[in-house]
Amino acid sequence: MKEKLLKLSKRELILLIVLVLIAGYYFGVQLPVSKMSVPVQQNLADAQAGYEEANIKVAQMAIMERELISFKTPGTTVNRTPSFDNTNDIIMEMNSILGGANNYTISFGDTETDGNIVRRPIDLQFSALTYSEALKDINRLENSKNGYLLIDATVSGSNPTSTVINKDGSTSVTNRGNYGVSVKMTSFEYLSR
Repeated sequence: MKEKLLKLSKRELILLIVLVLIAGYYFGVQLPVSKMSVPVQQNLADAQAGYEEANIKVAQMAIMERELISFKTPGTTVNRTPSFDNTNDIIMEMNSILGGANNYTISFGDTETDGNIVRRPIDLQFSALTYSEALKDINRLENSKNGYLLIDATVSGSNPTSTVINKDGSTSVTNRGNYGVSVKMTSFEYLSR
């Protein structure tokens, strides 16, 4: 019986050799190469992510550089951070910006100090006759000399029409609405010590 197990035909011997070669190639070459390629692929992905991040930073730096050059251009004005306790100036500026509004209410929150910078939260409510007037007032706030940081702005209301009967019997239609505007913003002031 031992002689039958050890004696292989030529065909079986060739098949066994091919099988051993395939197994040797897989375990000796393919498996180690595939194990080494996983960290290489991870390193490649990390390098690509770093490259993209560096490109974003370069683009942001180019934008900042253009802005700095525009500040150095003659005739360019830069908003300066006003000195601390600027509430009177803020109220006067609000009065000039919102002079066309039906009414407005301004509330100052508690100030927060971070080094020499004081943040003053401001809640502002006003009403306007048209939606476009409300947007213009919001834009004037955003582009004002004090440079407020607008955090939230909400416009709500309607544009009702009303029919008026004139003394001569004719009628006229008016489109007068009442748009309520609520703005949350922050004023920055410089605390000199």
